[in-house]
Amino acid sequence: PIQQLMLGVGAKKKTYVDDVFSTFLYDGNSSTQSINNGIDLTKGGLVWLKKRSAAASERDHNLFDTERGTGRWLQSNTGDGEQGPDQTKLSAFNSNGFSLGSDGTVNLTNHTFASWSFRKASGFFDVVTYTGNGTDGRTLSHSLGSIPGMIIFKKTSGNFGWYVYHRKIGETKFLRLDTTDAEGSSGGLNNTAPTSSTVTLGNNAFTNGNNDTYVAYLFAGGESTAATARSCTFDGTGDRLETSTSSDYAFGTNDFTMECWFKADTVSGNYNFQFLIDRRTSANSEGGVLYLVDGQLSWWVSSSYGQLLGGTVEAGQWYHAAIARNSGTTKMFLNGKVIATKTNDSHNFNAQIVHIGGKHDGSHSVNGKISNVRIINGTAAYTSSFRVPTQPLTNITNTKLLCCNNSSETGTTVGTISKQGDVAASTDSPFDDPAAFVFGENEDQNVIKCGSYVGNGSTTGDGPEVFVGFEPQWVYIKWADGAEGGNLFDSMRGIVTGANDKTFTPHGYGPESTTDAFELTPTGFKIKDQYDYVNNNGTKYIYIAIRRSDGYCGKPIEDATKCFAMDTGNSSATQAFTSGFPVDFALNKQPATQNEYQWEVGARLMQGKFLYTWKTDAEISYSDGKFDDNTGWLTNNGYTSTWQSWMWKRHAGFDVVCYEGNSNNTDGANAHRHSLAKPPEMIWIKARSGGTYSGVTHWSMSHKGLNGGTNPWQYTMQLNQTNAEAATSNFGNTAPTSEVFYVGEPGNARTNHASTQYIAMLFASVDGISKVGSYTGNGSTTGPVISLGFAPRLIMIKRSSGDGDWYILDTVRGLTSSSNKLLKLNDDDAQSTPSEVYVEPSSTGFQLKVGYLHYNYNNEKYIYYAHA
Repeated sequence: PIQQLMLGVGAKKKTYVDDVFSTFLYDGNSSTQSINNGIDLTKGGLVWLKKRSAAASERDHNLFDTERGTGRWLQSNTGDGEQGPDQTKLSAFNSNGFSLGSDGTVNLTNHTFASWSFRKASGFFDVVTYTGNGTDGRTLSHSLGSIPGMIIFKKTSGNFGWYVYHRKIGETKFLRLDTTDAEGSSGGLNNTAPTSSTVTLGNNAFTNGNNDTYVAYLFAGGESTAATARSCTFDGTGDRLETSTSSDYAFGTNDFTMECWFKADTVSGNYNFQFLIDRRTSANSEGGVLYLVDGQLSWWVSSSYGQLLGGTVEAGQWYHAAIARNSGTTKMFLNGKVIATKTNDSHNFNAQIVHIGGKHDGSHSVNGKISNVRIINGTAAYTSSFRVPTQPLTNITNTKLLCCNNSSETGTTVGTISKQGDVAASTDSPFDDPAAFVFGENEDQNVIKCGSYVGNGSTTGDGPEVFVGFEPQWVYIKWADGAEGGNLFDSMRGIVTGANDKTFTPHGYGPESTTDAFELTPTGFKIKDQYDYVNNNGTKYIYIAIRRSDGYCGKPIEDATKCFAMDTGNSSATQAFTSGFPVDFALNKQPATQNEYQWEVGARLMQGKFLYTWKTDAEISYSDGKFDDNTGWLTNNGYTSTWQSWMWKRHAGFDVVCYEGNSNNTDGANAHRHSLAKPPEMIWIKARSGGTYSGVTHWSMSHKGLNGGTNPWQYTMQLNQTNAEAATSNFGNTAPTSEVFYVGEPGNARTNHASTQYIAMLFASVDGISKVGSYTGNGSTTGPVISLGFAPRLIMIKRSSGDGDWYILDTVRGLTSSSNKLLKLNDDDAQSTPSEVYVEPSSTGFQLKVGYLHYNYNNEKYIYYAHA
């Protein structure tokens, strides 16, 4: 067995999102070229191509798949049948991408193109071709290995529209990919939900015309069929479930947890109360109520206890809500994030009954659904922000009630309940098929989500925020019950926070359009304004989202050059700096020149804007600051070889988060999600724009080495100044976790002022790749030896116990045993070359060589960041 393991015989290879999906942008050359995107399409899959730039013709969406073979294509913007064969279009599916011929529709000189590659893989995507037989009940086998969340059907033998099944409109209705039509009714799936191995077809010409040929593209993300993946429906008119009286539900002064999932059909209106869980027998009993009010989650006990209030709830979406007390601290959670806290809570909860879905007196019922209610007496299941469970809840220690998870509305796993009113059981639930959670290092992550939301018609940039569970890189949205075409967004072309995004309409043949309707969050996406195609008031939208490569599902970095690069400018008007990977964050400077408009800071999430590391200035617009490139960034031929760029990719050691400051502390305003899957060890934050301060603030930085490593997150330094560390609350006085990082209380201009846009850069150590650390100087020429486990290409050092510059050394400019070239992040000076070597690199780290104040002064504290 050991031999086999070493040889890889019989060993299962883990799969990451990088293995199965790619957005790759390329320039046409009217010749032949290979697109090397890292996707092994010899395993099967789909390649979707679209011209980005304007042209009078040849702007169709062209879809090629391995089942029909090279040279055969379909067009999502027409109902035409399969065309080809023509090997001058897509000529080969390769082990690392695909090859193109010279045809202008996919490879025209002086034009730009987008490609999306979907590899066949269990839990993600499958392609099936078949011949129809015109018979109801015909079953079609597939190899998705999980229940599909969306299926796209196309008749290939003739002209007929694209038929789309989506789990959120059900098997009795369909949408069209090639038109703006609203959902229609059809027997295309014989009114039968797909399974993890088959799809049942009707005799509809969309899916099963006799002797017609078809292709089906199946995407994972279907609904769980677990027996406990259920919910109860409440109609808002006196419905509720309730337990009998029992001391099991009297928490006293114990630790406890109450939790459930809910989906409200309506949330608007003043004093719109909907009681999720009410533990009282009367208005004055000391039981506690978890409820919705005016679109927020609330926990109420009594006027003397006070109220916990927070979060924002939208209609038509599933949310997880929880309240838990642990050793006298009570926290309320929405979708796993702490949104309110009460300390010194020794309240004696004496109520001995539980009402679900309505108030104890029959009023204020929920208008919507509740799933998997769990009451725990004696244990706090959650003590800090957490990732929401992806499967139904189970009977853990001290569980006293577990219900709303059964085919009967009064069925339970633990405890007994009865009903009042017309509560009904439902198969609708917040859970996806667990068979799709097979990605990442622990093979427990999903990379695709098929869901829905309801528009709110906001015209003030405050549209619905959709919880997906991860940050997407590719999203398709379609108005389900209205006549508006779908829109396709991806982060490679550009989904920008606070600026315009790029979008395609799969039903249209035009070039990509620009709109500020959409932005990404670490857990999903947020709709901005009232546009019919994404946010008509009260109407339903379906979406499919594909996850970006993050610390949970991204392929581990084994070669540091795949996530950090340095390059000098090449005077190109299309790619000024080359990285070899998609750049998510970059610094720019002319090292040999002093210039007040240097140390430019750019990022994919804020592309088209710049900040400066050594200034307090708000962001400035810069149209050439583009990140729509798979192997570099910035389009401006003014960046000659006198310029240098330092470039990072997001992965387990680096993340970028954009967020907006808050005006109050009722909605978890000082905690923000990230995707490192480990606690960040250094964080930079800068106000970008907006609010009272209009983005004009110092850079805030905290680091695990501040204050000698004791309560370091209670201390801050400014990236743009030389000041020593100082005690501040800019980082919430709280250490970041693997889920969230903290910022100052609302009103803190540096990190959390109302209506101000911020950007945060988060750094963490990864073995062999990057290291965040600290040391104490000894004032000697044989200074501290810093072990990194790798030869550094970049070193950043800052004295923390006193004044000092932010020094940058790197191997491009000069980091050797005989010479150092020094730059400072905190000013615009040209680089200097000291007569002595301050920092001597080695194959495993570096050593401080001079007893100099800013590097190695005796008993002074220093922090550093290094990258291989």
